Amino acid sequence: MYEHKLVFECEVCNSEIALSEVRFENNLENVDSNQFDLLCHCGSQVKLFGIQAKKHWTEPIRAN
Repeated sequence: MYEHKLVFECEVCNSEIALSEVRFENNLENVDSNQFDLLCHCGSQVKLFGIQAKKHWTEPIRAN
């Protein structure tokens, strides 16, 4: 399993909006093609695709 971490930028206040999602695959393209409902602390709501993130990386999740 992999944790996908994405960082978006709010179009209103330019703050960063972080999103984390766990998936079985490490494939960035599958997450980049998904649309996410984002809510910023300033109250702005927007739907953005993963490809629009400023940063996107994955980290493996180790089983205990």
